[in-house]
Amino acid sequence: MTKLKLVAALAALAAILAVPAWGAGAKGTETGAATTPQITVSGSGTVKSVPDIAVWSFSVSSRASSAREALRLNGVEMRKVIAALKAAGIGAADLRTSQVYLSPRSNQDGTSVIGYDASNGVTAKVRKVANTGEIVDAAVEAGADGVSGPSFQVSAQDALYRQALAAAFDDAKAKAARLAQQGGLTLGKAIVISEQGAAQPPIFYASAVAKAATADSTPVEAGESEVQANVTVTFAVS
Repeated sequence: MTKLKLVAALAALAAILAVPAWGAGAKGTETGAATTPQITVSGSGTVKSVPDIAVWSFSVSSRASSAREALRLNGVEMRKVIAALKAAGIGAADLRTSQVYLSPRSNQDGTSVIGYDASNGVTAKVRKVANTGEIVDAAVEAGADGVSGPSFQVSAQDALYRQALAAAFDDAKAKAARLAQQGGLTLGKAIVISEQGAAQPPIFYASAVAKAATADSTPVEAGESEVQANVTVTFAVS
């Protein structure tokens, strides 16, 4: 009999403890189901700057009766170009070989090899955009017979993108504030912020911002770069 009473008491205790646990779970569900009033908007930001780096590619081509001689002659000419670029102010860290090419040259019907063509290319990063025209002239005068570029860059790309992100958030907040005002609501804090995509490469616009240093050097226009950022922000409202 005592054993039965003990079992009954334990069962009753378990039932009592189960009631609060169930009640707490229900309350949490109701709280989670309650939706906080929100406004979700998109914002965009743009930061403009002048590019301060110009990247150029220079190449030298050579011909000879043998492959070895074609490469040798080509090496001699390319060393002259590299020396001229360094003398013009390009640091060794900003010079990089982009290609070395060697190919047989055949007669018109392709039945025999009559010689070899060799070429060598180097990429130069010009950190003084205003001098880029003079850099091109120096390379060509030293023997470069191929020129490609420029590709303009902004050294502070990451910092500019962060500025664009801040401007994008401000744009989103201004839109949300306007919508809240129109709806008779009070704008609260941002509760969800989503960046739309990664940093975009600069967009360049042609305008006479940076020119070659001398009137008789190769003219180069640096233009203006534009870095863009986009965000989507959800604000609480009341």
